[in-house]
Amino acid sequence: MAELVCFRHAAVTVKGLCYGRADVPVEITPEAACAELDPASFERVWSSPSARCADVARALVARPGPAPRLEIDERLYELDFGEWESKPWDELPVGAREAWAEDWKRAAPPAGESLPELEERVREWHQGLAEAERHLLIAHAGVVRALWVIREGIVWDEAMSRAVPHTQALRMPTPKVG
Repeated sequence: MAELVCFRHAAVTVKGLCYGRADVPVEITPEAACAELDPASFERVWSSPSARCADVARALVARPGPAPRLEIDERLYELDFGEWESKPWDELPVGAREAWAEDWKRAAPPAGESLPELEERVREWHQGLAEAERHLLIAHAGVVRALWVIREGIVWDEAMSRAVPHTQALRMPTPKVG
């Protein structure tokens, strides 16, 4: 099975804002975010198209020396919050927000995406990984959690209970078979 290391983008500077696919500013430069990563350790670097991820991926492969192949893939975006994107959480309609929170494993925000839809697109991406390559994924907490669900066979409740730290490499476990 393909070796996969996940790396979450740097912490964002906005607070109280609903964002998934929206581009939001981060606390540190792309170069600082990936300072501890060794590009020579990977054949491919995959990234979400979000600037908070793609800028880090580009900074990493631009370092001197042999560069891994860079792939920017739309399937690696964070959850799409639809009509809620870029709006303060406390300004969202309370009833709609509560309904989504009560059924968070299946419901989607208005004109947005559900967790099963996120999981399906990440699963599709994961199935296409070259077996013999070492892959680095620069993405979002939702994508990393979807990969735990896919590779470990855990449920979303457990995936959501796990921390996904910013700018730390997380080696994905070998997928469970069966």
